[in-house]
Amino acid sequence: NLFFLKNKKEIDYFFQIWTLKESFLKMIGTGLYMLPNSFSLKQGNGYFYHPDFKENITITSQLDKSHVMSLCGNIQFYQVDTCSVDYYDLL
Repeated sequence: NLFFLKNKKEIDYFFQIWTLKESFLKMIGTGLYMLPNSFSLKQGNGYFYHPDFKENITITSQLDKSHVMSLCGNIQFYQVDTCSVDYYDLL
């Protein structure tokens, strides 16, 4: 329960799990119609996966002190490079 999180480490962990699960639900096409607390993701070799979708993996990356990103997709396309872009660079 989010109300019982006591420190930044626990809150960061919550958001990591949330983004992992949200990414997985988007990948399988259900979105939040399937409740995030109705399933678990297993961890292995630097990524997370669902036992029924082993060919698809979910990875997570801490972008900065306040932001985490998770991506889910087929393991054969697993190679993600991220870079930071300043808001003003986009204008």
